[in-house]
Amino acid sequence: MRRTEARSAPKLVGPGKDSRKSAVASSAGTRRPDRYSTLILDSASEGIWSIGLDGLITYVNKAALRMFGFTDESQMIGKHSHELVHYKRADGSHYPREECPIYRAFLEGIPAHLDDEVLWRSDGTSFYADYRSWPIYEDEKIIGSVVTFTDNTEKRRLQEQRQMAESKLTAAREALAAVIAHDLKTPIQTIEIMVHLCLSADRRVEADKALVDVKELFLIRRSTDQLNRLAGDILDVAKIETNQLTLLRTKVDLLEALSRLVEEIRLTLGEHDIFIQSEGTDFQAPVDLVRFRQIMTNLLVNAAKYSPLNTTIRVFVTQAMNRVNISIRDQGMGIPAELIPKIFDRYYRVKAVKDRKDGLGLGLFISQALVKGHGGEIRVDSEVGIGTTFHVSFPLNEIQPSTLLLRQDSLTAAS
Repeated sequence: MRRTEARSAPKLVGPGKDSRKSAVASSAGTRRPDRYSTLILDSASEGIWSIGLDGLITYVNKAALRMFGFTDESQMIGKHSHELVHYKRADGSHYPREECPIYRAFLEGIPAHLDDEVLWRSDGTSFYADYRSWPIYEDEKIIGSVVTFTDNTEKRRLQEQRQMAESKLTAAREALAAVIAHDLKTPIQTIEIMVHLCLSADRRVEADKALVDVKELFLIRRSTDQLNRLAGDILDVAKIETNQLTLLRTKVDLLEALSRLVEEIRLTLGEHDIFIQSEGTDFQAPVDLVRFRQIMTNLLVNAAKYSPLNTTIRVFVTQAMNRVNISIRDQGMGIPAELIPKIFDRYYRVKAVKDRKDGLGLGLFISQALVKGHGGEIRVDSEVGIGTTFHVSFPLNEIQPSTLLLRQDSLTAAS
């Protein structure tokens, strides 16, 4: 960004006749700084070079040599400043000398400050610089200019990363708001319609009593359950991201708990046959039963949601290598290989689905966090047109402490 100073340029008054050798530069010839001045200038971290009225470089410090990729001042002094380090713009196009702010410093006495232009190294590469150009005055006359600069590459890279992150965050927030609005709208509309029907005049038997169809009550309950799930998912994600989600674990027979869960939710899984097979004798593992049921419910509902009606969902429970392993296999549409790495991301929903399904796309993200919080593992195998299998494992041995904190960055159990 270009900034020019509104105030009058400072006057750097040159030395008297007896000390002209200590002046920085003049257009008539090169004036070398004395030894102490050179030590000061070479100790600066900023690059510094001066230019005479003819545009030739009259002085350069060590920092400037280093940043420009030169090894000796003779490689710069006496060379044309613009043609050596400022001859092209960032896009590689020619940079006319008359448009150069550095030149304007001594041609018009206008100081300049820019942080969005590039300077060019000796090897032909460029770097973004934050530079200031000031006219040098002697006896009220401009005799050249001095330029100070720093390599702005890293600062600019961090700024671009921050802007990109902010842009992604804004897009994610907008997407989340749109998804929440969409997914809240459906159950709310259902409740509104059912309540309207229940309150209609033809249902009234008395002023304060009405006939209600049990099916309508079930629809209302289903919609409120959906709202509770959405709210719960959002709350869980917030807890995961702030390291506040706890697991209260006890010894649980996972085969028994899973069998009981399937019977409880079988009706919600639609017209699917559910088969549970087991191999082993000890399926007891230290888990948070509520969170275990949440993980399994999510995987079973997903299996039913993305599978054709009247297909089979098979659940395999085995015990090996000090772990209880659970696999849930469906006969659904499958997940394309390139999408599998994304399915555990927040708010991600498989876009290959023809009909948009409800949910915020948080279920697998939360499930992965909960499984890893238990010290377990979760992975997926899938083949398009054949089906998908989710594999989950839980360790048989106790993990201390019994209350775990989940970290969003590593999703591992804290000790």
